[in-house]
Amino acid sequence: MNHEPLPDPAVQVSGAQEIAPGLLVIPNHRAGLVPNIGVIGGTRAVLVVETGIGTANAEQVLAFASEVARGRRLYLTTTHFHPEHAFGAQVFAGAATYLVNRAQADDLRTKGQGYLEMFRGLGETVARRLDGVTVPVPDLVYDDVHDLDLGGRTVRLRPTGRGHTRGDQVVEVPDAGVLFTGDLAETGQFAIFPWFPPYDTDVSGVGWLAVLDRLAATAPRTVVPGHGDLG
Repeated sequence: MNHEPLPDPAVQVSGAQEIAPGLLVIPNHRAGLVPNIGVIGGTRAVLVVETGIGTANAEQVLAFASEVARGRRLYLTTTHFHPEHAFGAQVFAGAATYLVNRAQADDLRTKGQGYLEMFRGLGETVARRLDGVTVPVPDLVYDDVHDLDLGGRTVRLRPTGRGHTRGDQVVEVPDAGVLFTGDLAETGQFAIFPWFPPYDTDVSGVGWLAVLDRLAATAPRTVVPGHGDLG
């Protein structure tokens, strides 16, 4: 059976949209293996949410975020450890502080290499994007909810417990009513249930549904899903 090659998972920073004052989203335009990426600004610092897959995508995201920041401090976080969300973080070393929750850091350490090998097997375009990529190592790891003060804006990094992955976290911007869900929520496609033995068997459907119920109860005004259109 012949399979169509996967399209190149290229991040398009030129399509960035401001969805609230000082809060931009680089949309994925429903492209496979391209996440929605956030750039959240305060008076003293800017937080980037997700890197895109591979160093070339991450270099574009870092350049865009640096232009937005104009000398303000840069932070990076990722909603979970999967390669299209986190496997460009090495590009940010020395330019931004990369912070994640402890369960996600453990996922990177214990499963990252296996996922890197698995994704390299998805086709030539994906393998090329992952050329030279190493498994990310966070600069800062926290155990519970972490409030990040960007200056006049506090962003809440909230681990959710096991759902799409063991180390899922959402990124809340309370003053703007915006919630970045990562792949806990998708639009325009089926949510991916990543049961991938021997690489990963930690996904929990029951846990995932419970997480979604808790997130719905927060009633955000704007939801930025892992992939797909903003809601």
